[in-house]
Amino acid sequence: MNKSIIFGIFSFLALSLIWYLFIKNHDYKVTFREVTSPSIIYDAINDWGEKQNENSDIQVVTKSVMPLSEITQYIKKNDSSYILTWKIKYLNDSLSSVKVYISEKNNSLKNRLLIPFIDAPIEKYAINTVTNFMIDFKKYLKKFKIKINGKDSIPSAFCICKSVNTTKKNKAAKMVLANLDIMAFLRKNNLIFNGKPYLQVTSWDEESKKITFNFCFPTTKNDTFVENDSIFYKEIKSVPALKATYNGNYRYSDRSWNYLLNYAKIKKIKVESLPTELFFNDPQQGGQELDWKAEIFMPIIE
Repeated sequence: MNKSIIFGIFSFLALSLIWYLFIKNHDYKVTFREVTSPSIIYDAINDWGEKQNENSDIQVVTKSVMPLSEITQYIKKNDSSYILTWKIKYLNDSLSSVKVYISEKNNSLKNRLLIPFIDAPIEKYAINTVTNFMIDFKKYLKKFKIKINGKDSIPSAFCICKSVNTTKKNKAAKMVLANLDIMAFLRKNNLIFNGKPYLQVTSWDEESKKITFNFCFPTTKNDTFVENDSIFYKEIKSVPALKATYNGNYRYSDRSWNYLLNYAKIKKIKVESLPTELFFNDPQQGGQELDWKAEIFMPIIE
């Protein structure tokens, strides 16, 4: 065999080995597909990470995100530390793929040496972790339903509102407290509640998950009512928007936000990430949660 060919083969093998042992940015990879939107998987991974922190021997910290497509988590379990990077890809209207890249922070070289020859501990950890996520994900999907309706308009209304600063996770709890305050002011000022409650987001930081929203009840205008630092009048204007119908506990209605953003991205529709929710049911009346309905609107930028 020509010496140059032999040299080329050995050079290629040497470079491949160097890349595998020292340069490749993960120790192990797990791939799976799901019949759902990337946004649903993205939100579920965030929820899964928060749920893991309920275990005393696990700590999960989100290190970075690329909204709707990538999440990197630092996971500390007992004396081991792992980096998980979840990459989510849209395949078609009913299918998404997920690649999970896993590295063990202090044993990366050892793992890479073992993987070609035996079932290394990192393989067991990776498969168990993704399997546990999938079990939780199946339960997660049963909590709500989302349907895209397409282009529509936010219904107009004249409302009495309260502004709230919180996180997406605590949205529902803060809505309950705002509801109590608004109902008390309605009674005090002899105002009539004559429509469906609105939640209108005025700011949303995806990375920190912090939001500010106005919780609003449609009413008739009363010139004798005096606004204060907590309660104020607001006219909600009808503007073009993408619309989705949500069914389920209102605690999870914000899952529709990323669902709409993902749809807008696919359909190349410019939208403003300030959703409005319109609620059709009173949770205090109970009933089957999947019968609860909300309409979610994402304003279109024209």
